[in-house]
Formats: sequence, structure tokens, C-alpha cells
Amino acid sequence: MEIGEELGDSTDSFGYIADALIDSNGQILVCDEMEGCLKVFDLNGDFIRLSLHRGSGPGEFRTARSMFSMPDGRVCVLTGDRLGYLAFDDSLDLVEECSPWFQNSPYYATALSDSELVMCRHHGNAATGNMLQTVAVYRWGEPEWKTLLWKDSMRVEGDGDEALSAMLRFSLVDQLSTCGVGDGIVYFAPNDPHLYEVFAWDSSGEEVLHITRTMAPVVRTEQEIADEVFYLNAYMASRSTGHRPLGFDYEPEPYRDMIAEVEIGPDSNLWVRLGTREGLFFDIYDRNGDPLGHAFYDDPGWSWETRGTPCGILAWELDPPEGYQKLYLLR
Repeated sequence: MEIGEELGDSTDSFGYIADALIDSNGQILVCDEMEGCLKVFDLNGDFIRLSLHRGSGPGEFRTARSMFSMPDGRVCVLTGDRLGYLAFDDSLDLVEECSPWFQNSPYYATALSDSELVMCRHHGNAATGNMLQTVAVYRWGEPEWKTLLWKDSMRVEGDGDEALSAMLRFSLVDQLSTCGVGDGIVYFAPNDPHLYEVFAWDSSGEEVLHITRTMAPVVRTEQEIADEVFYLNAYMASRSTGHRPLGFDYEPEPYRDMIAEVEIGPDSNLWVRLGTREGLFFDIYDRNGDPLGHAFYDDPGWSWETRGTPCGILAWELDPPEGYQKLYLLR
């Protein structure tokens, strides 16, 4: 199933897909950052309705980062302008606005329960060059983490193209993600071109699963590197006041990440999407970490994003070759 058209004011066209999920009503929700709205579709791809509006009023947003769902059916949108998240009930009526952070609010979240979340945050300081990425357990509405699960840090010296490229890769290109089904367990794989690792923790921070696999690093093609440079310049230009690109010669990572994303697949098993393979290629494990097999969708592309659901895998490209985004449901 696919949704997406190139031109016009069609309900089936997207400005920029920030995230997508399937809610407790079995509807596909697409968070469109450019239009500042949620578009609702059925599982056949038929448009149902438009929810929310771009703005700064109650329940509105301008810079959506991602979405997550709660076990009780609430749907939440993480937004940069709100410095937190907006919570909606299963009818998409506003329930609560949480804005506990003064800066560096989370950009990705997974529910552990109805009261605890695992948040991915970037703690950056461009002035000092100190950069920190964290994955931690937070209580609903509280600004400080309860339990730190994982962190990565770097210090960048100087302000040349190499240093600026390292900062951009760390803060934007290599953003982290987690997955879970709200049962108190969260799964995570770091972005790494040399290590294949998957972790799982319970709500207390105890490691309950660690999967490793030996794989040779894979060099990115010249076209992949050129496409990433073009995409990032266009992305930054679309979000700057003066519509200017990066302003420096960005240098991408020369190797592909071992793992692109980890999902809970439609069979309730763990689906690990490889970053080393063309198209969408998944290693499938049971919840104990035992390998079960593979699944793949043979459509090349360097910028795929995926979300596992009980109904299938939602997938879209950040930089599609057609020049406009489509959303796919792979069953």
C-alpha cells in the first residue's frame, strides 16, 4: 500500500514526513512537519481526515520531530518549538502539553508504560564543542532522567569544515531511535559503522538482551555521499530564515552504519534493519535474541525511515528519487 502524490493540495501529498504510526484505532497517522498537521488514513491508504493545524496555539506545533503512542491509546508529538511534547487522546483531542525542557528537548521517545518514557536527547554546546547523546528513562512530564541507559559524547576542536561536519553528523545525521510496545522493555541499536549491537533494557535500567554480530564495514558509494550532501543542504535551507544552505563543505561519514533502525515487527519479533544493505533488509530475532530469518523489500535508497507496527512496516524516504515523499505499508 502506498500514499503520496507530487503536486496540488491533495490530502495524499506530503510537505515533509516527520514520523508515522498506526494508532489504537487501526488508523495510519502521518505527522507532516511542513504543514504542521496530522493526516489520518485507513489501512487501505484512503484519507479519513486532517487533524491539528500549524501554529503556536493550544495543541498546535511548528517543528515536529517525531511521534510516539502510549499503551492507553494516547498519541504524542515531540516538538522543538514546544520544548517537549503534546499529548492527544485516541480521538486526537488535546489532553496535555508538556514543556519541561529549556533547551535540547528530546527528539525521539518510546513508551515503557503509561507513566514512563525512554527519551533520546542531544545535549549540544556549539560554543564549547562538547556534544552528548543520551538514551534515558524519564517519568511523564519530568525534565530530569530517572535512569541513564546509554550515552555517547564527543568534543570538537576548531571550526573548520571537518569539525563542523563532525558536529552535524553527531547532532542531526546520527540521531538515535528506540522501540518497544509499552510492556516495560525498550530496544536500541547505536549508529555505528563498525559495530553491530542491539540492546534491551527493562524499566530499572537492567540489560536484558545484548545481540552482537561480526560484519565487515561497508564503504558508501560516491552517489550516496553526494546525495546526502545535497539533501542536508536542502534540508537546512528549508529551515533557515534566509533560505541558505549549510554554508560549509559538509563531509559525510565514509562508511554505512551497521544498523539503521530496530523495530518490533508485525509478528511481534525484533526486526533489525541493516544499514549496510541496499533497500530495506531486516534481520529478525525472537525476543530472546535467537535469529529467526530475514525479510527484505528490494528498493534501493540511502534515506529510508521505517516504523514497525502490528499491521506491517511503515516506510518512507527522506530524499526520494521521485522528488516527493510516499508512505508505504509493507505487509
